[in-house]
Amino acid sequence: KTAFKDAAKDLSVSSDQLNAAMDYCAWLMKVMDNAYGTGSYDLIASRPDNWQQMSDKYGYEYNPDNLGTYESQRDALLKGMGDAAKAIGAISGDISTMTKIINLYYLTEDSTGHTRLDYMSAAFKNAFDALKASSGNFSTGMSYLDQVTKYLASNDPLDLPDISSDYRTAMEQMFDDLGSISAGLSRLSVETATYSNQIVSDMKAVNDQFNVVMMRLCDILELALSKDKKDIIEDVSEEELSSTTDGKVYNCDNYGKVDGDVNVGGVAGTMDIEYDFDPESDSNVIKDSTLTAKYFTKCVLLDSKNYGDATSRKDCAGAICGYADLGVISGCEGYGTAESTAGDYVGGVVGQSKGSVRNSFAKSELTGRNYIGGIAGYGMNVSGCNTLVNLNGSGNCVGTIAGEIDPDGSASDNYFVHETEAGID
Repeated sequence: KTAFKDAAKDLSVSSDQLNAAMDYCAWLMKVMDNAYGTGSYDLIASRPDNWQQMSDKYGYEYNPDNLGTYESQRDALLKGMGDAAKAIGAISGDISTMTKIINLYYLTEDSTGHTRLDYMSAAFKNAFDALKASSGNFSTGMSYLDQVTKYLASNDPLDLPDISSDYRTAMEQMFDDLGSISAGLSRLSVETATYSNQIVSDMKAVNDQFNVVMMRLCDILELALSKDKKDIIEDVSEEELSSTTDGKVYNCDNYGKVDGDVNVGGVAGTMDIEYDFDPESDSNVIKDSTLTAKYFTKCVLLDSKNYGDATSRKDCAGAICGYADLGVISGCEGYGTAESTAGDYVGGVVGQSKGSVRNSFAKSELTGRNYIGGIAGYGMNVSGCNTLVNLNGSGNCVGTIAGEIDPDGSASDNYFVHETEAGID
């Protein structure tokens, strides 16, 4: 009985800690959404009513001024999630203990195949049967007593001796014992009903709490997975372009033919962080992101030339680079042909670029369906470039500088020579 009460008490403590940890994590997500997303939460008003108590008891930081850096937010979220995981483990252990006690004490069969609950049920049945039988005997006894009373009333008064003190003492002791038995049976009945209701109530509370935990975890995961790639990775390729040595390809010339399925370039295939299991598949944005880190990346392709032919069967073919999701291409020259036999995005320097292309030159023959450009089939920032190209595009977006420039990008100080096509379609 004591062990069961202790387990129930521990379950209540663990549930309180789980609630506190999940409330803290939910509030931290609002802090991070304000800092890195589009949130505009009132971080003071949105704190839980008992935030001061949780801060004192569990060490949770609820002062937004102390959570102004990414590292402080990350550490706080790790603590909250760690406490939640520990609380879930403790709840599981408490439920296991309570289940073992119930199975061991109340549901374990003896050598006759009966449990304590069986004996308790039988005892209560016998008691009620005895009360029922005594009710009939009581009625019969009252009838006999009535006859005796009438008989005694018809005779002379009886001269009864005084009852001795020993007899009175014995009678009082008997009544006390009967009262104790009655009180014990009452307590047994109350405790049996109480623990039965308590077990059912605790199980329902545990189930409800698990539902709350799972829903909150799903909300956190949904917010994490909705993060854009730019929230996780910051491109710093523009910094110290000439002096940097990390993440840099410099002064490379190619004279050979390059052929592939997708993202084909005379010097580099892709300038990107690859996440797919199939390295030849089309490059995608991040499918899974993390809340605990932010990465800085640098990718530079500088002063390189290509004289060979670059051919892709699908998207993204460029005389210098096939696909650039980030980074800078500067001072490069493309002289060989670039072609996509069944795809889009072909460029005299890069097939598709979401970074920057500077001070580069193209004198190439370019062939594909859509998005054909003298410098980039599709570009973000293109500046200081020159082209003298022959364009063979069968679809939309064909230009001597770029087939299309991203709405958030720019094109400046670029020159081209062509009889019919414009610089940007």
